[in-house]
Amino acid sequence: TGVATAFAARDVLGNVFSGLSMQFSKPFSIGDTIKAGSIEGQVVEIGLTSTSLLSPEKFPVIVPNSFFSSQVSLPFPPLPAVPSAK
Repeated sequence: TGVATAFAARDVLGNVFSGLSMQFSKPFSIGDTIKAGSIEGQVVEIGLTSTSLLSPEKFPVIVPNSFFSSQVSLPFPPLPAVPSAK
């Protein structure tokens, strides 16, 4: 159990350090559409341990911040607003 706890703590601390780094470097902002590895979406929240995205299919995706330290994130132009059907 000690080994499992150490691995869990390492992951949590890695996410926190990545989150703090992202707060200072600001590689992307809320509202940006980004692609990192196989993950793509619009940034809706940047937290201390994770970043929430909205996929192109409008599904929520929660990504650990440590993922961004090992992947290149590419910002895209904002997606055009889809007019609502009335």
